[in-house]
Amino acid sequence: MFIFFYTFHKPVVIPNKKLLACLLNLWLSKSFLKSTCMKRLIISGALIFSLISMESCRTTVATRPAQPAVVVRPPQPRPDYIWIDGEWYRAGSKYQFRQGYWTPPRGGRAWVPGHWEKRKGGWYWERGHWR
Repeated sequence: MFIFFYTFHKPVVIPNKKLLACLLNLWLSKSFLKSTCMKRLIISGALIFSLISMESCRTTVATRPAQPAVVVRPPQPRPDYIWIDGEWYRAGSKYQFRQGYWTPPRGGRAWVPGHWEKRKGGWYWERGHWR
């Protein structure tokens, strides 16, 4: 089986896959990847690709779900505990509601509650977080 390997100038016929792997390894180990500029370009491209793919993983819904009518808030276990309101979480292509809970404070940090955001194509739940 022959593999055609194209260089910048002309096609080269390579007789097997092992030789192709050897040639690619040699080409990549030369000055191509050793230059700082090329390394930065590859890392930047990978970062941009990952950010774009993460954004596309977000689930939007046409209408945001209604808040549950009954929210059960158990007694505060300790005087310094903070109540975290219920959150929405993604379950496949829709959202499910998770009840709130008490949690100990986090060293001077404040809890920012989650909220619904209007996005292109529908609604998206922005999760709560510590700040």
